[in-house]
Amino acid sequence: MNGEAASHLSKSFCERHSEIDWRGIVGFRNIAIHPYFAVEWPIVWVAATEETPDLRERIAAILAGEFAAEE
Repeated sequence: MNGEAASHLSKSFCERHSEIDWRGIVGFRNIAIHPYFAVEWPIVWVAATEETPDLRERIAAILAGEFAAEE
């Protein structure tokens, strides 16, 4: 999930899945993309290598539940 996509999620979707830090995802994207501050590369590395795989699994589970085929 990238920050740009997360910024377009509905409020109700984000509230239903409040276990995900949607605002943090959007905020991280804004800091990484825009030169507001100097990018702290060690933080980017940890986010990319340690936090993103877990986040991907959690979001995949949410999407599977939200868009499960009805039988």
